[in-house]
Amino acid sequence: MPISIYKVFMSIACLLALMTSINAIAKNQCARLTIAGAQSWYPYSYVIEGEKIYSGILKESLLRASNIQGITLKDWTELPWKRAEINLEKGNVDILLGAFHTTERAKKWHYSKPLASSELVLFSLIETNDVQHLNQIYNKDISYPFGMATGKTFSAIESKIQTEHIIHHEQIYGMLLKKHTDFGLLPKLAVETYLAEHKLKDKFKVHPIKLDSQDVYLVTAKNNPCLTKIKLVFNQLKVFK
Repeated sequence: MPISIYKVFMSIACLLALMTSINAIAKNQCARLTIAGAQSWYPYSYVIEGEKIYSGILKESLLRASNIQGITLKDWTELPWKRAEINLEKGNVDILLGAFHTTERAKKWHYSKPLASSELVLFSLIETNDVQHLNQIYNKDISYPFGMATGKTFSAIESKIQTEHIIHHEQIYGMLLKKHTDFGLLPKLAVETYLAEHKLKDKFKVHPIKLDSQDVYLVTAKNNPCLTKIKLVFNQLKVFK
């Protein structure tokens, strides 16, 4: 075999071996995905005190879908939301549990299909008069979790109300019962789920006033090396809407 042909053959063989090796590394790398997200966004994504894993309907849907694809999940629960966003874009986090869609985010993030709706509602003790207009809650005490997105409608009147930021959503129900606050503000699904689980529907009610509603997604970075695999996982996600 002429030397030049032999060199070409060996070069092709080395290239194929390198590509096989790279594919094997990528396959192993994508066999386990790191997840992070909201730590107190019940029932979407939250961390139970003392635990090191995420709970909630988003994790439930993702775990089911990742099992179908033969992928394991590593929970990184110590990250606050802003740091989780940064680490997603750096490639240290593969999937964020729970995000709203924005035009700016869509430039760099790949979104799953909408998995749930976060419709904000005002709730209180059952004997409170129905609230149908925003001016009915002026100068009232309203409690909601620190860092929760309250939407444009509610944000526009924050200067006219007294807000109380709490850590865990469960605190609001106790504060209402003790009359330490007038109203709570949470996603409708959170209120309905909690009241049903704790058999409290006879003590609290949701008011008819309409506030903002947004879809909830899982996201990954568009530059994530496992994007193709993550898209397959996203296709298997269960919708809770």
